[in-house]
Amino acid sequence: MVHIINLSISNGIVPENMKVAKVIPVFKKGDKNDVSNYRPISLLTSMSKILERIIYTRTYKFLHLNNVFTDFQFGFREKHCTSHALLTFLEKATQSLDKFCHMIGIFLDFSKAFDTINHEILINKLYHYGIRGKALDWFRSYLSNRQQLVSFNGYNSQMRKIECGVPQGSLLGPLLFIIYMNDFHRSSNTLSFILFADDSNLFLSHPDPHILLNTVNEELKLVTQWIHANKLSLNLAKTKYMIFSNSIENLPGDIIFDGTPLENVSCTTFLGVEVDNKLTWKYHINSICKKISRNIGVINRLKQYFPSSTLLMLYSSLILPYLNYGILVWGNTHQSLLDKILLLQKKSLRIIFNLNMRAHTDDLFCSNKLLKVKDLYLFQLGQFMFNYKNNNLPKVFDKIFYRNERLHNYPTRHSNEYHLPLLRTLLAQNTFVFTGPRFWNNLNDVHKNALSLPSFKRNLKLFLLESYTTQ
Repeated sequence: MVHIINLSISNGIVPENMKVAKVIPVFKKGDKNDVSNYRPISLLTSMSKILERIIYTRTYKFLHLNNVFTDFQFGFREKHCTSHALLTFLEKATQSLDKFCHMIGIFLDFSKAFDTINHEILINKLYHYGIRGKALDWFRSYLSNRQQLVSFNGYNSQMRKIECGVPQGSLLGPLLFIIYMNDFHRSSNTLSFILFADDSNLFLSHPDPHILLNTVNEELKLVTQWIHANKLSLNLAKTKYMIFSNSIENLPGDIIFDGTPLENVSCTTFLGVEVDNKLTWKYHINSICKKISRNIGVINRLKQYFPSSTLLMLYSSLILPYLNYGILVWGNTHQSLLDKILLLQKKSLRIIFNLNMRAHTDDLFCSNKLLKVKDLYLFQLGQFMFNYKNNNLPKVFDKIFYRNERLHNYPTRHSNEYHLPLLRTLLAQNTFVFTGPRFWNNLNDVHKNALSLPSFKRNLKLFLLESYTTQ
């Protein structure tokens, strides 16, 4: 195996047998006779994945060391996740509203972006970023003469050649895709970009809605040129825009993208979170409550067959993920909305431990080391600040906080604490930009000086659980 891999790398050739994919369509929802309602799952040989892992590690390290990736690409990168993209969006939106501006967010929907990547353009981009010689030959060989067949209900189709796109189900596919999209943000020097693989979003704010509209329309012409030049296409029927403003609901005209007026919406799904134009998060919390309620029903039906320990595992897999996902964005909203989730948390614990519906639950949270929704927010907020302190966050957050000592040269007892920014609106004060440094400043030195993230998480969780025994 080592010999084959070394030959492949030194000669810049990928064996033909490693470039064959077996595609299995998995039904999603809707009409079973509609091909578009199936998700293609691509199966590749195990040997090819070992080879790809070696190439992936070397390529990613090279691109990372040379700062090739844009700071606003959050997809398929180490120490980057959807929460970071959501927090970047939240910071942009709230800062705009706090400064009496209006912000437009355009949520793009690319049509089968992974499957329409042009190989020649991709090879040229790899060359531009410094991947040349035998390394470039290897990628050219990797992309060429790929074949696939479809297997469905025991029947196999004929083998067909793949003319474009990055290999689905591969380790290198996502990396090659973000390389292809890496210069997307250069299509406009005015718009702000937040990218997560093919989930691309554009933002611009201005105090004058007329100037804002005209500027966006002019910049979208440049974005359209980039999309056409890179042989990608948008689903304009699913591409929407939203206005974040304290004073206006509509713009003085239409936003035109590639000759098509876009629809103005008051709520949309952004990286799995329901975002509304007032940033109340009520749609997302209502969606969470529906999913949790359904899963509580599942636990309730199973309680007569399984012990509490097993039901707690179901709580961790059927309920907790919905609470943790994106909570840094929406977890500090109005208490009345959070109370809806807390009531469902309490209900689930009463079912798990077979208690009456009015039984106190603080002891159950504490003894089982489960956090309430508000404390889940603080738990993740503390981790975010710990990672910031230890330089483990994406570069986009590098200068978002600073200490009081930057404001003056003389020592005070608060000089080493993070500075609380001056924010006008309560909405902005409820975001991580303000609550993060405030929460961190109030922690004791034992927590702040933890030697590792696991140690910090353990101590912080125990600290949050202590409040349940004193209530």
